[in-house]
Parts: sequence; C-alpha cells; structure tokens
Amino acid sequence: MREILAENAPDEANRKLFIDMAMMAYEEPAYATQRMKEKAVAAFSNKIQLNCYNRN
Repeated sequence: MREILAENAPDEANRKLFIDMAMMAYEEPAYATQRMKEKAVAAFSNKIQLNCYNRN
C-alpha cells in the first residue's frame, strides 16, 4: 500500500498525507450494510475536511 501511495504522490508532503489518511481509514470499523458504509464514508470525509480546515 505504501508503495502505491508513494508512487502517486507529487511530493513528500503529499506522500505523508496520503499514507496518514489511509492509516486513519484502516482504523475505522467495517460495516456490512450499504447504508452504514455510506454513513461511515461521509463521517470519515467530514473528519478529514475538518482536520484540513483546522490546520489552515
């Protein structure tokens, strides 16, 4: 996974960001139903966006 992310990152800062986001995603629980998967994706997206807003 790290190799794929590193290959697609335009620079070192983005490489670290891609890897950190992937690791955060793996820390989230997995769900069986489509409805819960969609809710989890929305919640994770909101968490990432809030982190970005707070850093700027």
